[in-house]
Amino acid sequence: TGIFNAMVARLREDREELARINITLTGKNEELRSLSITDSLTGLYNRRHIMETLANEATRACRLKHVFSVMMIDVDHFKQYNDGSGHQAGDALLRKIGAIFQESIRNIDYAGRYGGDEFIVLLPEVGSTRALEVADRLRERVAAETLTSETEKVPVSLSIGVATLPEHGETPEAIVASADTALYHAKRSGRNRVVLASNDLQPGLKMAM
Repeated sequence: TGIFNAMVARLREDREELARINITLTGKNEELRSLSITDSLTGLYNRRHIMETLANEATRACRLKHVFSVMMIDVDHFKQYNDGSGHQAGDALLRKIGAIFQESIRNIDYAGRYGGDEFIVLLPEVGSTRALEVADRLRERVAAETLTSETEKVPVSLSIGVATLPEHGETPEAIVASADTALYHAKRSGRNRVVLASNDLQPGLKMAM
């Protein structure tokens, strides 16, 4: 009886240890997945994941005949800020802007770092009028921030291009291209502004940021 009870106790301990290992593995897998889809600097989604999400959401919107908007966002004069204040200050600025995005959008929206100082925000079930309102709110929120560098207080602003599916394109590539063209025109027309995509806007080369 004693041997049998010892075996039962050992089996119970083994099961409990196995359960603990499984919980640990599940947590590690979640951590690895989070790292694989997250931009390490800003904490937003990385480009690969945000573009996969865009493709899925665009397909869903087309199938259900719903609207879907994209914002392409660029930090104005970021190169000058980075060169003048240093790369650490530039990184801190990008982290701050990323935090503002996370605080300012809905739980069902997606914000990602597209590359460098350029960001992308996906707005499911949002048409162009509402998307312009969201974009301008983000622009005003960032413009209200004054960041202190080592030598001076530096105003920060955003230029934003907005495009809506299916109004400005029916594929992920088309909608991003439309938003990117609108962003180019926001930069060219003075920065610190929001521009909605339009057939009247002509694609152009990227300006110095």
